[in-house]
Amino acid sequence: MKFYIFLKKLLAQFVDDYQKYFAKTFGYAILWTILCFAIGQLLAAYSDYDPNTTIQPLSILSYFSLNFSLNTTYSFVDLFKVIFIFFVSIFSIKLLKKSSFKAILYLTATLIICALLDFSFFKIGGLIRPFIRNNYLFVWSYSILALLRLYVPFILFALAIQLNIAKLQFSFKTLLFLFISIWLFYEVSYELLRFLRDNVFALILVPFKTKIYSYVMESLLGLPLVAAMFIGYYCAMTAPFNILRERNN
Repeated sequence: MKFYIFLKKLLAQFVDDYQKYFAKTFGYAILWTILCFAIGQLLAAYSDYDPNTTIQPLSILSYFSLNFSLNTTYSFVDLFKVIFIFFVSIFSIKLLKKSSFKAILYLTATLIICALLDFSFFKIGGLIRPFIRNNYLFVWSYSILALLRLYVPFILFALAIQLNIAKLQFSFKTLLFLFISIWLFYEVSYELLRFLRDNVFALILVPFKTKIYSYVMESLLGLPLVAAMFIGYYCAMTAPFNILRERNN
């Protein structure tokens, strides 16, 4: 399949899925988002942080875009994104009507694997630091590791979802199209979230003088926005397989 055909079908699928499922599943997505936020806040409260870290979360939304592990200290709050993808995956198999004990088992195993990989990628970054003298190679290496920490969980969960649908058959093209699909929606949702936080939420939060109130309010404002992303990530993680499957049939 040519890339422009895939991209055209993918964008059409995003529109169709939002039109078909958004109103029906938004309340359900809100509940999953509340649970995700609660777990994320627990992780934030009980995580270790490097003494030299200068990053301060403005709200629970900060954990979507920032990594708080630094130097030799791994912060478990970095797993917040993995837990979010886990809930999106459960949402997806429910939507596909493929929910079963086996499906939950696959997703739970994937969650554990992704958590171990995230920790491993962070540790690898620390191990290679003393051996890299070239600044450009150092920047490139850390960029690749950051990319792996972000996108590998999406890809593994997408494959786990497919294990519950049909016999898993994939190629390099399938993985490439899957990556493009996830990357596309992630970038759109990231920029939208950033735009709203900087230009809308910041204005709403002007009357709130203390950090705690601002933190809570921005988290509440972001709740429906994150819930609205469930359908988008569902599509991004399943549509490439569906499009290629239709072509083969």
